[in-house]
Amino acid sequence: MNNPTAHRTLFIIGNGFDLDLNLKTSYHDFLDSPYFKSHVTIGFTKYDLERFNSNINIFNYLKYREKINGWIDVETELAKLASRKILDNFKPEKVFIPVSEREKQTFQQLRIALCDYLKNISYNKVNTDSYGLKILRLLNSTGSNSELITFNYTDINKLMPFIKDEKLMIPVSYMHGSLESRQTEEDDTSIILGFQDDIEVDDSYCFMIKSHSPYYTSHNIKSKLDQADEVIFFGHSLGSTDYPYFADFFRKQCAVKPDNEKIKVRIFTYDEESRQNILIQLRNMNEKHTQMLYEYCDFAIYRIKDHIDDDKIKKYLSELDYRTFQKKNLLLSTL
Repeated sequence: MNNPTAHRTLFIIGNGFDLDLNLKTSYHDFLDSPYFKSHVTIGFTKYDLERFNSNINIFNYLKYREKINGWIDVETELAKLASRKILDNFKPEKVFIPVSEREKQTFQQLRIALCDYLKNISYNKVNTDSYGLKILRLLNSTGSNSELITFNYTDINKLMPFIKDEKLMIPVSYMHGSLESRQTEEDDTSIILGFQDDIEVDDSYCFMIKSHSPYYTSHNIKSKLDQADEVIFFGHSLGSTDYPYFADFFRKQCAVKPDNEKIKVRIFTYDEESRQNILIQLRNMNEKHTQMLYEYCDFAIYRIKDHIDDDKIKKYLSELDYRTFQKKNLLLSTL
């Protein structure tokens, strides 16, 4: 399994990858943009979800939610909106509220506005020293036995000039859809926004469930994780909304296995706070056995802020460079 010539590498990226490149793709960047603001009702303050309101503008709703710090919080808030209940005079308990036409309409407008915003972000100040970009360059240099899985919407092809490659050589799976599906103002977008299957809602809200999107496709991420020799996460929070993708994988890594079958797992995150948050997510996934990840697989988390873990990162990148060098030589020898 550790044969470097057959070494299978999975590179999984989240919004932190974009942010480390200086791309303005955070939720707050979008919130502050004209693409979002143009849909917010002037003079509106806040919805009270404790009361029945069947005419909700989702832009208004998100604008005044106080605990939204990132995209994972947007998904959480959409789930809260869709799963709210009210008392029914004819039933002894609260019941789910059916969706309103305005909610349907503004949800669709939210997807379109987000797509149009991201299609027009600037790439003029890309951080070419980003470790994420360096990993992409190393993996793309062979195009062999490597794959990129992105939970972002942004187009990876636009990064090729920054790694000095003519084209993207490794396959890419866009888990939540891509921007290129919307070519004209009349087109829809394949952007998938919403929440996971396990949220209890009225059936009329099921269009907000990610797997109910007409653009949702199979990416076989679980089988790809099982087949990988090395998995690199960059800028992904491993948050609760993505548990279905990763919980089984991390549980398996907590089980005893032969040394020659130990998978290499590297997680790149921003700072100590985000490192702790990731460990909490892993603890929740693994029935509080996080220490077994260190015991039964080759596991490490690196912080990129203020060069905290630079020595460890540079050592790892040297090892990754050596493995890609071996792959290149193998490919050349078969030509």
